[in-house]
Amino acid sequence: RSLYGFFGAIPRTVMLKIMDHSVQPNELYIEAIVVDEKARGEGIGTKLIEEVVRLAGDRAMERVTLEVINTNPRALQLYQRLGFSISKRMRIWPVNRIFGWKFSEVLSMYRGVV
Repeated sequence: RSLYGFFGAIPRTVMLKIMDHSVQPNELYIEAIVVDEKARGEGIGTKLIEEVVRLAGDRAMERVTLEVINTNPRALQLYQRLGFSISKRMRIWPVNRIFGWKFSEVLSMYRGVV
């Protein structure tokens, strides 16, 4: 609230709530994954995702889900290479322009745990 003020925080909170992911039973949801720019391309993201999928299997989860924004093609390619498929596209235009967000779409992705 201190960053945007009371009236600036309200619409942002509402939009983030709309985009919020409801985790389903037997689903492991990855909220965020970040690899430092200097370490990208070294297989760290692949190892992290593979370990999450392994952990999900150890816990008898059926699927792993995550979301990626449309302005992050490297992450999208990584997730697709690791077996994730797009299950939903959420267009957030023109709200993204109002808040100054550089992305216009959020892609929900999933993969089964084998």
